[in-house]
Amino acid sequence: MLRETIQRLKCLWRLSGVLSRLRLETHIDELGLIHDLVLSSRFNQRNLDNVLLHRGGKELADFSSQRDLLRAVEMKIFSQNGEDGILSFLVSRIKNPVRAAMDIGCGGKSSNTLNLICNREWTGVFVDMSGKALNETKRNAAVGKVKSPCHYLNLNICDDGSQEKVKEALDGNEIGVLSIDIDGLDYWIWKEVQLDAQIVVIEFNPSFGPEKSLTVKNDPTFNINEAHPKRWFHGASLEAMRRLGLQKGYGFVGVDSNGVNAFFMRQDLLRASGLQEVSSEEAYYPHFQRPEPIDEQVKATNQMGALEVGEDGEVAASAES
Repeated sequence: MLRETIQRLKCLWRLSGVLSRLRLETHIDELGLIHDLVLSSRFNQRNLDNVLLHRGGKELADFSSQRDLLRAVEMKIFSQNGEDGILSFLVSRIKNPVRAAMDIGCGGKSSNTLNLICNREWTGVFVDMSGKALNETKRNAAVGKVKSPCHYLNLNICDDGSQEKVKEALDGNEIGVLSIDIDGLDYWIWKEVQLDAQIVVIEFNPSFGPEKSLTVKNDPTFNINEAHPKRWFHGASLEAMRRLGLQKGYGFVGVDSNGVNAFFMRQDLLRASGLQEVSSEEAYYPHFQRPEPIDEQVKATNQMGALEVGEDGEVAASAES
């Protein structure tokens, strides 16, 4: 009982940011929905949906830009930033979402998919090379009272046979949400993953700036803590991710306001969603924990041997060698 009470109080604190970020007038029914969401024995996902739809899907015309819209629907339950709210909103724009999510680099303390798995009873597959991170994710899932099937795979997704194991766990190739967050070779992982995801959320590196199209080399020994003293050099730029997404059949819709994750929707679903593709410059936010001027970050990271990603989403073969 004590653990459950503590968890609810944590959730109340996490959701307190909702009211401060509302772009619309706060109505009594919204306050009631949030109250029900926090105090119910299980988070009431229908109420969460109603809050998000009131602020987002039913009021699209009230926002001056899609960037502002995504910021308004941010909500943090299990995610590190506002990804839970953005993903719930994006899922609500799909007529028949596939109720399965895969989290590559689940990270332990936070997860972009646990809200969907705990509160919508989606099937979940968690993949991480760290057994410790997987165990922490299991504990978080237990606190969230997961009732749907979950699979925890301690493996490198790029190893031979790994994707077959994932497809076995998913019982198919199509999923609703794919999340990739590994603080390093994110571009290369997404490039290799052969899953048909309706929505993709992937970490990008804002220190490359909004215009450059760059990724780190595909080096399995890459370590973010060793690459740069301030952890500025990792992953790929927002523009590189946008180009790769286009190559794989996805439209880029925006990023969270902390400048950590980029969101994509499959092109056929995006056309029916009421949302639009946006440019990297339109959507960009700097990283919330990197106060140095972005020009300083760009200058530093551009001198560290990153590879350029072309308009076709590919790195030149000569550059990879």
